[in-house]
Amino acid sequence: MKKILVSIMLVGLIFALSIVVLAEEEKTYPRGNTVRTKPLLNDEAGLVDPEFGEAMGRELAELSKRHLVDIAVVTVTSLDGKEAMQYAMEYFNEYGMGFGADDDGVLLLLCPEERDFAVITHNYARYAISDSEKGPDRLMRDVLKALKKDDYEKAIKTYAVTAARMLELARQNKRYTEGSTLYPEQNRLYGTPIFGAIFAVIGGFIKIRKEKDKLGKIKPKEDIVYYIPPASVAVQNLSEVLVDVKESRRKIYVQSSSSSSHSSSSSSSHSSGGRSFGGTSGKY
Repeated sequence: MKKILVSIMLVGLIFALSIVVLAEEEKTYPRGNTVRTKPLLNDEAGLVDPEFGEAMGRELAELSKRHLVDIAVVTVTSLDGKEAMQYAMEYFNEYGMGFGADDDGVLLLLCPEERDFAVITHNYARYAISDSEKGPDRLMRDVLKALKKDDYEKAIKTYAVTAARMLELARQNKRYTEGSTLYPEQNRLYGTPIFGAIFAVIGGFIKIRKEKDKLGKIKPKEDIVYYIPPASVAVQNLSEVLVDVKESRRKIYVQSSSSSSHSSSSSSSHSSGGRSFGGTSGKY
């Protein structure tokens, strides 16, 4: 009996030690020659509720492991005089961001004090969220809508879901291309000829009904003058006389690219620490 109890205790001890080791491995999360020393959601600016931050951090870790690409977020109170894109790249390099031997990763940087944002992509994430296909702009499209309302929790959640979806499509050889949808399966029914015919019939019926209602409101006139089209009576011996001249002026405003609320730099490559990054940055 004692041998059985000792065996059970040893098994329990080994199991407990394995949990500690796994927890430590998750904390440092080795990849390639670097070790990530910051969490995937690093809310230095305190933009989200701590409870949301913990849950979102776990979700980012799960998505990162599933897609083998770090999906990370950092919020800061200041850019220390740097451009948002440069700050994000230096942060990525300094704190060992990126998954696996190639440090695949996508990082969202937010600075609420200056209303600056940047999203950068590295290695596989740069392929999946391609600059040439306006991938970073598509990634940020719905994120910016939430940021402009200062809804940071929704913005971060939207960023994580959208980035994961774009990575998933790339793994399926359906990489996002400019103008395409992230959920093509939802358009299969709407794109069928049967569905189009149904919409055409319904639309035609509504239009006919509206025209019929308009005709029903017309009442016949007893006086013939009502049936004479305007300007149908010709006047003879006309002469043209200049009566008056009026001059009016109005300003025409031309919006320059520098006045845009979202200035994108996604068309060019960026480098830091000997690495090349893709991405975009701007104001929100």
